[in-house]
Amino acid sequence: MMTPEEYEQLTSQIAGSIYTAVEGITPEQVLFGRCSKWVGQSGYEHQIDVTVRGPNDAILVECKYWQDPVPPEGVLTFIARLLDIRPTFAGVIHGVIVTKSGLTSGAGLLARHYETDTQVIPGPEAFGVSYKKLRLISPAIGRIGIECQVPKVNISENEIKD
Repeated sequence: MMTPEEYEQLTSQIAGSIYTAVEGITPEQVLFGRCSKWVGQSGYEHQIDVTVRGPNDAILVECKYWQDPVPPEGVLTFIARLLDIRPTFAGVIHGVIVTKSGLTSGAGLLARHYETDTQVIPGPEAFGVSYKKLRLISPAIGRIGIECQVPKVNISENEIKD
């Protein structure tokens, strides 16, 4: 079984690979855990689980390696961080929540409203994220498939739990 720290590290590796596949360049920074800090417009220093930063885009990922579905409070905290950080970055920030156990219906509603991508990732065997009009799927580390899709936040019924 993975630890939350291993889950963040795995997510950072795959998100960095996805960024490279889409942008055609290696990101300037790929950080996770305590090393991944952003100072928001308020002056508060936020710890973001995973940061993949390039010259014009950044992917900020909140990892929830929890046994239970993520409640609305978990999504609201991440959205507040994004709202504080976005004005400090000249490019586009893409927010993503990855979770082992899905989201409650209220959390899914909030994520959709604030255009935050969500993915259920039980472990290293499955990872996917929407980024720049593409739906990227990595069934295993080192192997990334890309399929075109409308850039909407897609939360399946399997991901939403009451």
